Amino acid sequence: MARLKTIRLGKFKFTFKNFTEFILLYMGIYLLGRYKFSTEKEDPIIIDCGSHIGISILSFKGQCPKSKIIGFEPNLETFKILERNVKQNNLRDVELINAVVGNKEGSIDFYINMKDSWSWDNSILKTWSIKNEFKKVKAKSVRLSKYLNREVDLLKLNIEGSEGLVMKEITSKLKNVKEIYLHYHSRSNNQSNNLDEIFKILDRNSYIYTIKQLRGFGILKTVTKSTINKRGQYFLFIHAKRKQND
Repeated sequence: MARLKTIRLGKFKFTFKNFTEFILLYMGIYLLGRYKFSTEKEDPIIIDCGSHIGISILSFKGQCPKSKIIGFEPNLETFKILERNVKQNNLRDVELINAVVGNKEGSIDFYINMKDSWSWDNSILKTWSIKNEFKKVKAKSVRLSKYLNREVDLLKLNIEGSEGLVMKEITSKLKNVKEIYLHYHSRSNNQSNNLDEIFKILDRNSYIYTIKQLRGFGILKTVTKSTINKRGQYFLFIHAKRKQND
């Protein structure tokens, strides 16, 4: 593992291995409020798929200190940093699972970005960004649906191109999920990640949602279904809330 760095920002300590990557993630989550979450519950249930090193989990705990969180991160090296960030901040009611969320139980091929010390873009797909600079390993795969048998206040999906596959797998359990933050990663050769099908699943399950598209320099611009720029590879951030009384 690359040499780790630890800094304190506000009330939390953050350990990471790549400062630029950390700052980009921290700015998006903390300064831009990408996962801003409000609830009347004192102890909401949050499921975080693609927890990475835990910046999102620390953000959720900052907003809702008594929240109960399950976090999934398949990359073992990243998972160890995630565990450290949870432990060194004395977070309670956080369960961490070293696994891919998918549509089956068992073992699956997983591709790890080997470029420099960056730790994002790890996926069950060979993504455009890591190209040939990857290591293929075996990772544990679990069905997300089995974790949605109770009311879930917030589900975060940042799973590098597998969101369509997982949304199909959990369709019958979405009645239990109040709010979703979904990162959509376009892949020209990934037929399982159909954006229109994701929107249909959200519509059928009574969600209203906003769509933002990543532009240059990390800026997100609000778009509609008809104004999404689908040229080349693109990234969307979808925030969905179940309609009241549904």
